[in-house]
Amino acid sequence: MNNLAHNLKRYRQLTNRTQKEMAELLGMLTNAYQKYEHGTREPRIDVLIQIADILNVSLDDLVGRDFPK
Repeated sequence: MNNLAHNLKRYRQLTNRTQKEMAELLGMLTNAYQKYEHGTREPRIDVLIQIADILNVSLDDLVGRDFPK
């Protein structure tokens, strides 16, 4: 599982949302969203932004990007 897939699931669970709820909020079928969490499909940037907004996280956190300090 890649960082994005892992983080999608992690942040979704932290907000107590189901995959079905996420799919509904994004206007897609549940199995389409599930593919994001399984890492078999990656969301377009506009969908990624929507997901970050729904989960109240930054895009960097969502994709697992770290900046050197």
